Amino acid sequence: MPVALRGVLNATANVILSRMADGTSYENALAEAQRADLAERDPAADVGGYDATAKVMILSALVFGRQLRREEVACRGITGITGQQVREAASAGRRLRHVATLAFSGPGGAATVTARVQPEIVHADDPLASIDGVTNAVVCQASPIGRSRSSGLAPGRNLRARKCSATSSRSRDGNQRAHKPWSRQVARAPAVPIARRQGRSQA
Repeated sequence: MPVALRGVLNATANVILSRMADGTSYENALAEAQRADLAERDPAADVGGYDATAKVMILSALVFGRQLRREEVACRGITGITGQQVREAASAGRRLRHVATLAFSGPGGAATVTARVQPEIVHADDPLASIDGVTNAVVCQASPIGRSRSSGLAPGRNLRARKCSATSSRSRDGNQRAHKPWSRQVARAPAVPIARRQGRSQA
């Protein structure tokens, strides 16, 4: 029985954070994503976390059988993330991800719900740390089997967008990382929410 889940649910926000990890500013990373047809002309739904919030609500209904109201999901986007925050996370061997979390204190979607979408600093051995570019992933906690990860390329993304993501992976690893659709692995480490900051600075 599913107990909780967390994941990276929006490819646009993820590719922007991946490019920022390479030293690109938020503004330039967003512009690159728009040129690659990965981000809309008005990117508010993606970078503001509203798309990921809607997906949390859908997952709650499909996986846990409980329909959440919009106000039950805390939402914070990536527009306030600075290059300094991303660099500090990287220097500590961690990654900054836009993480969706959904958990219930009772079985089968019962009792108190914890639902949020927010930027978080994740440890290097967290299964979400390796999710770069246009890849999405969900880590599911279930009883009695424990935790597992499902990941794959976000649907509907064109080749230019995938090339943008591959460029980001090459710059960090020295070679292009292969994307394996819907691979599964054990999840281990917790994430650390970052503090809310106002404004945005160039990387």
